[in-house]
Amino acid sequence: MVSSPAAPDTAAPLLGLRTLGQMMPLFLWLDPALRIRAAGPTLHKIWAAAQPEDGDRAPHAAGGVAACTGPADPGSAAEPAQGTPAMGQSATGVSLSGPPERQRTGKGGAQSGRDANSTPTPLPQPDGAARGLVGRLLSEVFDLQRPRRLRAEAAAPQRLRLCLRSPPHTPLRGIAVPLGGPAPLPGGLFVNLSFGIAVAEAVRAHGLTDSDFAATDLAVELLYLQEANAAVLQELRGANGRLANAKASAEEQALTDALTGLHNRRAMDRALVDNTRAGAPFGLMHVDLDFFKQVNDSLGHAAGDHVLAEVARGLREETRAGDIVARVGGDEFVLLLPGLTDRAALSGIAARIIRRLELPIL
Repeated sequence: MVSSPAAPDTAAPLLGLRTLGQMMPLFLWLDPALRIRAAGPTLHKIWAAAQPEDGDRAPHAAGGVAACTGPADPGSAAEPAQGTPAMGQSATGVSLSGPPERQRTGKGGAQSGRDANSTPTPLPQPDGAARGLVGRLLSEVFDLQRPRRLRAEAAAPQRLRLCLRSPPHTPLRGIAVPLGGPAPLPGGLFVNLSFGIAVAEAVRAHGLTDSDFAATDLAVELLYLQEANAAVLQELRGANGRLANAKASAEEQALTDALTGLHNRRAMDRALVDNTRAGAPFGLMHVDLDFFKQVNDSLGHAAGDHVLAEVARGLREETRAGDIVARVGGDEFVLLLPGLTDRAALSGIAARIIRRLELPIL
């Protein structure tokens, strides 16, 4: 792909675009005007998927409003350098090849049947949606966030932060390496991109698979580990939730009277201890049903259970939401009323409860 400028008599082997795409699925080859001459298959895929149904044109013109989120550098539009050659020109010592049969290698670098400083043989156009990506300005397809300007004539590699202009505005990171010799005839840029830490979002947004990554890219393995870790954590959270619910249910059952649904003696003992330790004032009532044994003896225990349930309902309705009502024996109940110590008020509540319990129960 690259002929070393330090050794002009030695030409390195050329890579076809298909081979290059397999090695670097997210590469970009830009001409000196920052126009896309070739791109990796994964870039074609995510760009085509982001286009509207009439995807013959980009949804945003170059220079439009930036679509990326996050801090973008001012003046981040990718602009070609002044005086750069027209699209298709190449520099001595560098060639990105089309099909191998169209390439010839000679001294002074790789050539395409012409002098290396002339326009190379046109690349074969890709099929389908890929054709819409090749030939576009970089700024039509991507919103460049960093650097402030991407310069085709730069002598050193440039680190990039950019994202697709089309939704979902997938962010990418990369490095742009100059391909040509010294100005005024630079040969454009070769850009290798990656999703960086946004790889999981990119996979979900574009339906990517392991075939969309280089064989040496660990992103897919890392995603598998992330998914496995997330699944394990989710299962642990579920197990913890089930244990917590079971514990709460067991505690509730241990403190609840099964027949009436009121608190039981254990719950009342705990409430008494808690209020006493806190020094909080409270009122206490003891309720006992007269002649309850006669109900059980004459009508049966089922009728007695029904009476107890109706009494419990009446006690709940005649007390406040924060009061503790407990069944502490067969027909005995205790009421704890926090903050209520006035004897007249307590007597009034007791009289109301007695009137309620004196009502006939069918």
